[in-house]
Order: sequence, then structure tokens, then C-alpha cells
Amino acid sequence: MTTTTNEAGPIRWYKTPVDKQAFRALLEKKDGPGLFIVGVTLALLINFGYLAYATLGTWWSYLFFFIYGSIYVLSGMAAMHETHHRTAFKTPWLNETVNWISGFMLHKEARYDRWRHLQHHAYTLYEEQDPEFFTARPPVSPWLLPLAMAVYYPRELIIPFVHATGKRPAYIDERINDKQWQDIVWSSRLFVLGVVALVSWSILAQSWLPLVYTIFAPYYGGFLATLVQTTQHTALAVNNPDHRTSTRTTYMNPLLQFFYWNMNYHTEHHMYAAVPFHALPKLHLLVKHDYPEPSDGFVNTLKEILPAAQRVRKAPQDFIRVQLPEQS
Repeated sequence: MTTTTNEAGPIRWYKTPVDKQAFRALLEKKDGPGLFIVGVTLALLINFGYLAYATLGTWWSYLFFFIYGSIYVLSGMAAMHETHHRTAFKTPWLNETVNWISGFMLHKEARYDRWRHLQHHAYTLYEEQDPEFFTARPPVSPWLLPLAMAVYYPRELIIPFVHATGKRPAYIDERINDKQWQDIVWSSRLFVLGVVALVSWSILAQSWLPLVYTIFAPYYGGFLATLVQTTQHTALAVNNPDHRTSTRTTYMNPLLQFFYWNMNYHTEHHMYAAVPFHALPKLHLLVKHDYPEPSDGFVNTLKEILPAAQRVRKAPQDFIRVQLPEQS
């Protein structure tokens, strides 16, 4: 059991007991698995990016840009998430480089987003404390979530411009110390320079393409990633100190799991966040006896959670109550 302090007192998080020796073996960080995914992803982006360019003016170009954008956003989202925890790579500078670049790809300044995400882990689905609470209780109909990204991404893009001024906004509370704030400020300034460079390139080239491949990609390529992300917490319990009731593990096909960096084992990740992504399937085998039955397949999971999310918006008490094993 681990403890996090919130306004109402300590949150004593439930943890499934695991064999200590087997667990320690899972904590080993490696560069290879992450580099392999990054390499394959980069190769596919170059390939589909070229096909989209080569077929400009035809309907094929729309298809190739959609595939390019879907890989760009889903893999970028997963890479940023894993490197937030500093577990994706053994080599620290490699972890931080991938973290910053993947954040930039998604309009997120990585240093601030890391802090925000770690608050999500500290207060998972605790109302008014978890900055990612909306992942469990979407503010709009779940059927409109992909369209809602048209509002979400511009907001994320604006945040680094605000932070780059160096003036501390009211929402940056005392949990971010002065050193962390300075890291955020300088990272935000680098982010702004990156955006200015891309816009300048587009103007000098007299072409929208530099922006289409980068800044615009989350808008046309975010549909799949948004749906995948809904499997994590949507319509589950809130204000509950047991991750098994608020977080969902979903069995996915190998291709989707690859680009998602094994984040479909999401309950395991929340309960034991120090375990690197490449070891999550093994962790799953150690703890699954104490977990609810995993959701069976991406499409089947959507069939369950999208109607449930619609219901819970109207009746908050009508959330999905998972069946825990009897010994729990």
C-alpha cells in the first residue's frame, strides 16, 4: 500500500502483493525496446509522409495523410507518456530528448506536462485534484470527443507561450518549486522557437506542407489516439483509492499495442508506475489473479464504454462497477 496526501487526508492506495524478487527484475531499464519502437515509427512516418506528398492532388493523399497522422499522434502520445516517468530508456539524455520531441509533436511542452501527468498519478480520478479527471468524465458526449480535440490542442499550444514569458500563472501552485518553474520557462521558450521556426519555414517555402506534417497533424490524425485513450479510465469509479476500480486494462491487437507502448496494461501501470513499458506484459502475469477480468479487445471495449460515458454524464452514480476477485 502507498500513500498520497490530499486535502481530505491521506490516500492509501491499494497495491496487489507481488513477489519481491520477480518484481525487482521488472524494474530494469533498457534502451533497446524504446529505440526499436522509435525507429519503426520514424520509418513509417517517412514512408507514409512521402506517399502523401507523392500523391498530392488525389484522394490517395488524404488516406496517406490520415495514416501518417494516426501513427504520429498515437505513437507520439505513448512515447511522451512513457518518458514522463523516466522509465522508457536507460540512458537519461535519450529519455529526455524523446520526451521533449514527442511533447512538441502534440503541442505539449514536456516539462510542464510531466508535472501535470505525475499529479494525475498521485491523485488518479480524485475530483478537483487530478488534472486529467476529464479522461474519466468527458465534458462532452463521448461520440464528440475526437472533434473536441479541435479545442484541446490549441489550448495546449498556447500554454508554452504563456509560460515562456516567465510570469508565473495562478494555476502554477506551490507544488511546483522555483527550480521546476525555471525548467518549464526555458523549455517553453525552446518550444516557442520551434513553432516560430516551423511557421517561418512554411512562409519562406510558400507552402503549407511544413505545418501540415507537424502542427496540423494532431487535428487530422488524432481520431484513433483519442479513442484509444478513452479505454484508460472512462466511466469507471472516481474518488476511489483502488486503481483496479478506476483504471482499465484492455487486451489489444499486437499492432495497436506496439504503437501504444503497452499502455493497454493501464491498471498495472498506475499501480506500479516504476515498471518500464516493455515489462508490463510480464507484470500483468504476476498480478492478473488479483485484477478484474481485462476488457477483451479495443472495439469491444469501445462498445462498452461509449454508451456508459453517455449515461454517467447524466447520472454520475451510473458508472461501470468492475467485478473484483473474491480474495480482494
